Amino acid sequence: MKLLVLIFGFIKTYLVYKLICCYGKLKNNCPLKFNQIRIKSKICHIHHWIIHLIFLPFAYFIKNKNLQFYYLGLHLGGLTHGLFTYNDWYKLFKNEYKEFIIV
Repeated sequence: MKLLVLIFGFIKTYLVYKLICCYGKLKNNCPLKFNQIRIKSKICHIHHWIIHLIFLPFAYFIKNKNLQFYYLGLHLGGLTHGLFTYNDWYKLFKNEYKEFIIV
């Protein structure tokens, strides 16, 4: 049962991101900008996979096992979508002309 709950959460989040965030030729535009911070002429883009990675360990504090596995599935789905859908998943800083990579 727990595995089914995890898979359901995973698929749900993955599909939501697939519908909201378009990617590819001429579609590299996400309507959500809350995770982009402008610092002078540079933009710090905290990718959604990083946000899901930060929230993942909080599953430890959820006592209900079904809810815990659903929570894990939600965040693993977002993490997987962010890492395997985009080819610029590692780029955090950019300005108008040049992109900067944090390694």
